[in-house]
Amino acid sequence: MAEPKQILNSTTTSKGLLAFYWRSLIRPNFKPAAMISALMIAGALFQMGTIGLAVPLLEAVANGGGKAPSRVLDVVRSVLRMSGFTPADQSVVLAVLAFASVLFVLYSAFLLFHQYLSAATAEKLRRDTKFRLFRHFLSGTYRDVSRRGRGAILHDLTGPPNAVYTAIIRLSALFTAVFNTAALLAFMLYMSWWATIAIGVVALGGIYGTRRILDRHAESAGRELYKLQADESRIAVDAIDGLQVVKLHAAEDRIGKRLRSLLQEEVRPSLRLAFFRYLPSFLNEFAASVIVILFGAIALFRPSLGLSFPILVGFLMAIRQCGASIANINTNIVELQTLRRSVEVLNEVLEAAPAESSGVRIIDRVREIRLRNVSVRYDSDSAVLSATNLTFTAGTITGIVGPTGAGKSTIAQLVGGLQPPSSGVLTVNGIDIRELNLPEFRKKIGYVLQDVFLFNCSIRDNIALWMDGVSHVDIEAAARLAQLHDFVESLPEGYDTVVGDRGFRLSGGECQRIAIARAVLVRPQLLILDEATSALDNLTEKAVYQAMNALRGDAIVLAVAHRLSTVKDADQIVVLESGRIVQSGTHASLMLEGGQYSKLFELESVRSGH
Repeated sequence: MAEPKQILNSTTTSKGLLAFYWRSLIRPNFKPAAMISALMIAGALFQMGTIGLAVPLLEAVANGGGKAPSRVLDVVRSVLRMSGFTPADQSVVLAVLAFASVLFVLYSAFLLFHQYLSAATAEKLRRDTKFRLFRHFLSGTYRDVSRRGRGAILHDLTGPPNAVYTAIIRLSALFTAVFNTAALLAFMLYMSWWATIAIGVVALGGIYGTRRILDRHAESAGRELYKLQADESRIAVDAIDGLQVVKLHAAEDRIGKRLRSLLQEEVRPSLRLAFFRYLPSFLNEFAASVIVILFGAIALFRPSLGLSFPILVGFLMAIRQCGASIANINTNIVELQTLRRSVEVLNEVLEAAPAESSGVRIIDRVREIRLRNVSVRYDSDSAVLSATNLTFTAGTITGIVGPTGAGKSTIAQLVGGLQPPSSGVLTVNGIDIRELNLPEFRKKIGYVLQDVFLFNCSIRDNIALWMDGVSHVDIEAAARLAQLHDFVESLPEGYDTVVGDRGFRLSGGECQRIAIARAVLVRPQLLILDEATSALDNLTEKAVYQAMNALRGDAIVLAVAHRLSTVKDADQIVVLESGRIVQSGTHASLMLEGGQYSKLFELESVRSGH
């Protein structure tokens, strides 16, 4: 996964904010964007028309509807004559008012439809983005996703989709303001070219100057806020997940102080954003007020320049609207700069984070799994598994034992396709595992982890994992094999009992027996038990034995064991130490051989009192 610094460097050297959003949001959604743009243009034209009618309306009122010289009034008089009306003063004024009202209603209708379409497009894109992110995290490599952290992932699942929604709305508002500004400037040029050019020069200078200041500060504050909020999410998720540890170690205040410190750090960039968000509106209002006074003075004292009172009113109305549109441009650009980091994270995850590689080959039966000179290392760390050669065949049980950190769980992850070899080859039926369709291969696997994860749903769903075609009879048979059925039947809601977050309503042994039932439900061709008896529960140990014996005839059973008694009857026992195989054989042969296994077994016997 690309580092944030790399992403930052690549994006800050791009062609600009609009180019970034063109690549990220507009081009992938070109059709709805084009439709929204068409509505914007129509709305801008209608707005220009409503303001433009103010001039002939004022001329009609000031000079008399039948006398005032105006192209618009001439057209209105002609239409009235053609309709059989006498173009009197009142009828001309009323006709202009009616036409202006129609234009205003049409402008409002286009604005409403434009806002609705923008919201609908943004909401659809938000949903699609969230789903794409979710599926991408699920399809990512186990190692990369685990490294990113649950808090950061949850923040990424919420922040970028919401940012995409807001960015679409802001882009729509930005281009609306741009089109409105263009239409109003055209109207102002028609009324007074010299005044429009004078205002344009001042406005462009002001926009350019404020943009250089606002863009830099807004983007910087947005990045700072995104990082702080990701850290806050990480602390909150860790604290809730580890609530038991927090309480038992009286760490509430310490963790609370960490979160409060981050929240306090949010104040400064948030206030900076608020200031820069509303500064353009203030500057535009100030400039518009100065222009109104200046042009009013020109109209009164220098009428020879062509600014009559009706033209002045229409011009000033256009200036006010144009000022508001320019303020909207500035405000929306500030918001888009703020949202930029969130949208970058979307691209970072979807494009830079690699999905789990998977081949296309599918096998019917898992007959043999072989590790040939397989080594595993994490980054620059020393190898956790070195030059390992192992063979597992259908119908046999293999026990893997050794001290903590010897590499036992790494072998289980390798066989389950969760961890790729750093070197060497892992084959299934002689086929390199990288050529297999991993999702299809995993459907043939039953996996019981040491750290059992239960979903916050019913026991039934935790066993079946929402698989189609699984009957209650199948679930009950798996539960009986896992020594779970009698316990479930004793619960008031039976198999519909909700286990709570991560199964907090159940004991460790009960959680592991649910995991065993989940693993044997599909009659797996490969059963992996990774420290499945760590709960030190007699029923759980019995469930493990029954699961192993039930599948022993035609499946590969791989048991990573802390208790050596669990694998005493295995067909082969592999002893690991510091990532290397130091012994292998049956229990009897290893006891005769002496060495590490016999020492571990004797130590376990002493501890258990046998």
